[in-house]
Amino acid sequence: MPAPSPFTAPRSSMAPRALGTPLGSAESYRRSYGIPRREEVRTIPTPEGQRNVVVHSYGGYGDGLLMGYLMGRTSWLWLTPFHPAFYYSQPYYVPRPDGTVEYYPPTFSLAKLLFVLIVVAAIGFVVWVIVRNRRLQRGQIAGSDGMSRSSFGG
Repeated sequence: MPAPSPFTAPRSSMAPRALGTPLGSAESYRRSYGIPRREEVRTIPTPEGQRNVVVHSYGGYGDGLLMGYLMGRTSWLWLTPFHPAFYYSQPYYVPRPDGTVEYYPPTFSLAKLLFVLIVVAAIGFVVWVIVRNRRLQRGQIAGSDGMSRSSFGG
């Protein structure tokens, strides 16, 4: 039987893997978003077995995304900028000492929205420059006979 490695902890002492972004304490989320409208305890299936989780509900679109994450029903479309879920963070969680996990809904990310708008504007600008340059090139080729040029000095 091989000796246990000093760098890995036994499986039973490791905290259960949770989905989302970890928080140091529940107060760090509540400080920004206030007291939740509703708290409910749910049992969700995980690869390690059943787990009790506390789901905090604040109302709105983020609650629906949180339920989708917990049920494991996230679509690949959520990873594209064409879906509203792209502009939200992953859910936040706080592991409790008794083994349960508290989940808080994802929040809207204005930085992602601004980044996507900048990228779309840059692509639009590049396309506009290419189209404008091609139109100017066609105009110079067609105007080489001198007949299509303006008589006002142009």
